[in-house]
Amino acid sequence: MPTLQDVVTAIHDIPEDDPTIKSLKIIINGLVSVVGEQNQKLLEQGQIIDQLRKDGGDTNVQKSNKTRNIEQIQKDVTQEFNDVHEVSERVLELENYSRKLCLILSPIAIGEDINSAVMSILNGVLQLNIGPLDLAACHALAPGPLAPVIIKFIYHSHRDLALRRRHWLKEIPKEDI
Repeated sequence: MPTLQDVVTAIHDIPEDDPTIKSLKIIINGLVSVVGEQNQKLLEQGQIIDQLRKDGGDTNVQKSNKTRNIEQIQKDVTQEFNDVHEVSERVLELENYSRKLCLILSPIAIGEDINSAVMSILNGVLQLNIGPLDLAACHALAPGPLAPVIIKFIYHSHRDLALRRRHWLKEIPKEDI
């Protein structure tokens, strides 16, 4: 499971050209701040529990009050932990939703211009007849002349058609792609 730092780093690496990405970034940043606040509360409550455990030499009445306080704080910590887990699950769900329009081509000869390489494959080999405005983003997932490329389409229909025609790519030698 990715850490909170991994999620924040991934969010900042996403280009902000697409309004959907902008709104998802706002939502995810809000969720990340909630998770940070929840973690701070957990730390404070853990410190209180540790302090109560250290103060063990008091009367029975004080001990029973402290025991009740410890039990209440432990319940609060458990609830906070569950809340943090729910927020993390929601962040993953939002990230997966934003990936619905994405497709990975692997590997392709990139050259200097990724967009032109991707468009030549989509229009030439897969015969999609789409323009550059039909793609939200595309970028290489690794450095080098032969690398997988992730493409985010604007329309589901274009992505679905590319998926249906992906077997056409197997008929062409990799050197020609």
